[in-house]
Amino acid sequence: MGAVSALGVGADAFWLRLASGHSGLRPLARFDSKGLRNELAGEVPEDDS
Repeated sequence: MGAVSALGVGADAFWLRLASGHSGLRPLARFDSKGLRNELAGEVPEDDS
């Protein structure tokens, strides 16, 4: 069983970042959020595998 989240892909990456106090919230990168009420999201990183 694994994890796919804004903190990383895979249980080890997820747990390491969660236990270190990291947040998965970042400025939106996949589309322009200009004009939206919120510019932060928990997007799953594309470069994690």
